[in-house]
Amino acid sequence: DKNLGVNAKITHTLSSETFYNLSLSYFDTQRKRGDGVLFDDITEYERGIANPEYDIHNLFREGNAVIDSLGDTVGYVPSYWTNYFDRRSSYIGVKGDITSQLNANNTLKLGFDFQRHTVRYYENLNATQTFNSSRINRYGFDLNAETSEDEGIFNDTKHPINLGLFLQDRFEWQGLIINAGLRFDYFDYKALRLKTPATPFGTTGDGTIDEADLEESEKFTRMSPRLGLSFPVTERDKFFFNYGHFSQWPRFAYVYPQLESTVASEIQLLGNPNLDPKVTVEYETGIQHEFGGLWSLGVTFYNRDIYDYAKSVALGEVDIPANQTPDPYDVDPVTISPVRYFNGDSARSLGVEMTVIKRT
Repeated sequence: DKNLGVNAKITHTLSSETFYNLSLSYFDTQRKRGDGVLFDDITEYERGIANPEYDIHNLFREGNAVIDSLGDTVGYVPSYWTNYFDRRSSYIGVKGDITSQLNANNTLKLGFDFQRHTVRYYENLNATQTFNSSRINRYGFDLNAETSEDEGIFNDTKHPINLGLFLQDRFEWQGLIINAGLRFDYFDYKALRLKTPATPFGTTGDGTIDEADLEESEKFTRMSPRLGLSFPVTERDKFFFNYGHFSQWPRFAYVYPQLESTVASEIQLLGNPNLDPKVTVEYETGIQHEFGGLWSLGVTFYNRDIYDYAKSVALGEVDIPANQTPDPYDVDPVTISPVRYFNGDSARSLGVEMTVIKRT
């Protein structure tokens, strides 16, 4: 794994009541997996004999034996890790906000944040076998695992974007504090989606996905209210309450992988650009008590509901010819049941938290 993050921020005071922040960020992450010896040299993975076999203890992979004309073992063909994988993701982000104290009771804050992502994926499902493009799931890479921006509609680099706008007011009056806000989120996967998810290969059922089976993915918008308040109950006790909606788009692994595959044998798991962002509705309430001296005790009751979790669903069975399966030893047609992610699961958590704080 490799990770790189760079951030820059400026704060400028316009007056005694107003200031703004502006920040720029860049983050890059890469994960690779392959044979420990060959690693990036994918042209050397291919082996002329069969798949590597596990040893009798099922702990290590052995090389295949080389047998001479007398039937004696005279050596071994080295065995390699059969899978090569490269996933890269980066984004450029811009964030800004301005805060102004309007009067003795109200402080207003407005802001935005924007991110543009670059997502690439490459996986050769069986790199040690004779090269076959049907075993490669990719976007943003060419067939040789080199990054590329010219791979057509099925394998192009993904550039999803998200934009957030928010408004917040802080109201203070005689110990009462209210924070009220509203956030707008815009999500665009910048991808193609299947027109008929239940029949991914079209109504003809020909076992292939072509441009006619695809359309532009949906754009998602969300409005998320936020509210928080606190006020003193006694000189040593303070009551608080917080409520909010929060939106988060799904993992890219649920959205893109294998959507651009062109034959049925590659589509055991389908990405889904129709996935709604996950929504969390959370509220909490509690009380905090100050003891004499430096100690305080807080008790918080919370409820968290999460909607539109992604879950995998099996689609209809598809029969594919033996020459299109990842296994070169298949001689008969194979029936597969493609799996696709859909929104459908939800979760709820309830709890009580107790905190003890000692100031120093």
